[in-house]
Amino acid sequence: MHKTTPKTGMAKRMREWMRERKTFTKAQLCKALEIPPGYEREKVSMNLQDFLGRGEIRRIATGKYLYNHAWKPVSKASIKPRVLKAMYVSITAFSASDIQRLSEAKTLNYVNKIMRELFSSGYLQKIGRRRNVSGFGGENLYRVVDREAFRKEVL
Repeated sequence: MHKTTPKTGMAKRMREWMRERKTFTKAQLCKALEIPPGYEREKVSMNLQDFLGRGEIRRIATGKYLYNHAWKPVSKASIKPRVLKAMYVSITAFSASDIQRLSEAKTLNYVNKIMRELFSSGYLQKIGRRRNVSGFGGENLYRVVDREAFRKEVL
């Protein structure tokens, strides 16, 4: 959500309603929450896509959804150890996109931030560049300078 977008509490209301149902459709959700047709229903569709992307709900058939009660939000605090471990186990050269895939981090920006901190602290060394996975531009390749020091001091 953008910083200037006001919070309306719609996602919270949707979540509470969805938790109480076995299966539901978008139409049932909109009717229960008294959401009028038009732009408000488009926001519901966007929110449902967000819920699907996070794994909070699952699509079980065309237009039918099921709430995933086992879903828990992932915090950045729980991702950082996975990012660091992915760097440690990558014996050869690695890039930020490699670490993102290995650690299942949501954004590349967060991985880049951690890598910048480790590079400036001397734990990582830049050893080259390669073409970006998307084909546009390039990305830096790194390696862990001293694996033992990295394991003891960073992990």
